[in-house]
Amino acid sequence: MTNLKQKLKDYYLKHKKVFIIFFVFIIFFLGIVIQKNKNIVTTQPNQIPSNFATEVPNTFSDIPVSKKENEIFYFNQIITNYAPVTGYSWNNDKLTYSTLNGIYESGTNNVVIEKPIQEIYWSNSFNAVFKSENKWYLLNSSKQITEFPNQLTNPIIINNGTTVADFSLNNLHLIDTKSLIKIDVNFNEPVDKIIFSGNSEFLIVATKYGKQVKIYQVSKAGIITKSITYEEPYNLSSVSNNGDSFILTLKNKIFVSNFINFIIEDKFLENSTVYSLYIDDVNLLFIEQYTDSLGRTLENIYKSNISGLRYKISDSKPISNRINTKIPMMLGVSNRILTIAENKGKIWILSLFPNLIPTYSTDGEIVFSDLKPKSH
Repeated sequence: MTNLKQKLKDYYLKHKKVFIIFFVFIIFFLGIVIQKNKNIVTTQPNQIPSNFATEVPNTFSDIPVSKKENEIFYFNQIITNYAPVTGYSWNNDKLTYSTLNGIYESGTNNVVIEKPIQEIYWSNSFNAVFKSENKWYLLNSSKQITEFPNQLTNPIIINNGTTVADFSLNNLHLIDTKSLIKIDVNFNEPVDKIIFSGNSEFLIVATKYGKQVKIYQVSKAGIITKSITYEEPYNLSSVSNNGDSFILTLKNKIFVSNFINFIIEDKFLENSTVYSLYIDDVNLLFIEQYTDSLGRTLENIYKSNISGLRYKISDSKPISNRINTKIPMMLGVSNRILTIAENKGKIWILSLFPNLIPTYSTDGEIVFSDLKPKSH
């Protein structure tokens, strides 16, 4: 036994530096993990204890427009086997995403279609129009893919999948996806952007000429029902569910209009760019993207309403590569989830209800979990 102890002692003394380096590495690694867990609150699929509460408010408006000190809005990452992600959409509680090489189901990562995708435009309810090998295709909510014979320039697809809208120069085209009947609407100014209302009744069209911007409300039949003119170079950002109001942005400022006047005017950080989204006709979301003093691009996420009340619910710190604002943020799961894309291709979901962690499992199921166990 004495010889064994002496051999161990000699071995330790001989390799003492190696042991010290190893233990320092372990301590350093644990420090990184602890710090990361302080800053990033996410959970991996199927790791939520079964005794956690999963009750969720029924509507987004159940959240008061004032943040309480103990409220935390949680992010979680959705595992995607294929990247970079180029878009996504929810079909009820199921999320599907696209890449440069195909379309896949989230969670399960089952293949919907695998072929090169040059461009894709998703609606808020799963329908999509995409270009592959210089041909255009439609994807409907039943995951059926059909070739679309029309050549398109700047297409979007209506939520219910019945109409594709496209524009070039001063011309707007409304195409029925079944009959392929096309309605043309001509404007005096070049069309800059088009957005369908959430209820699939109207298309909001922005035209620009110099600093002048005109906003039109156009029915699916191609009839202009409302319009308003501005003498500032505003950008059309988002449209309400009923199509009667919209959000304009100009640098770090936002303006909510109802085709008569501005309901809200608000200002964000001086060097920021603002992106908006209607939750419903009353509640709004904003992403404020800015560059800090170190040259880093960062984002803050705010909840607001048409009374102008606004408070920060989160920032992009949990997302290592920050938010890819070129891919539109999108609501899901009855407006309980905000879906955003990370630069370099990952998908993140943010619970729009405080103190609930959203998890999208490998089985393709969404679960909301309270941090506090149920009382017994």
